[in-house]
Amino acid sequence: MMILKRTDSSNKDFQSLVKLLDADLAVRNGEAQAFFNQFNKLDTIKNCIVVYIDEVPAACGAFKKFDEETIEIKRMYTHPDFRKRGLATFLKHRWNRTKHSRYMRNVGM
Repeated sequence: MMILKRTDSSNKDFQSLVKLLDADLAVRNGEAQAFFNQFNKLDTIKNCIVVYIDEVPAACGAFKKFDEETIEIKRMYTHPDFRKRGLATFLKHRWNRTKHSRYMRNVGM
């Protein structure tokens, strides 16, 4: 069963998925990742979602609002065991149906 939990960056499951994301990015980007780390702080993200599959944290994502028309998608990650199931697409569609969809005119990643 899939459960979607709206939360913030203090959520422990969100934090564990983000640690996996950071490890993956460190491997992919090598030393260049040190530059990007400054943009990926968790302390101020208020709009986060964790997707659970059978009570196991499977995917996460977040967004930050910049102004009345612009958001940035942050910290999107799907655990390798749950990839190829459309979870990232599900999250994107879910944001389109929330009260925050009015910010979706300008989206940065």
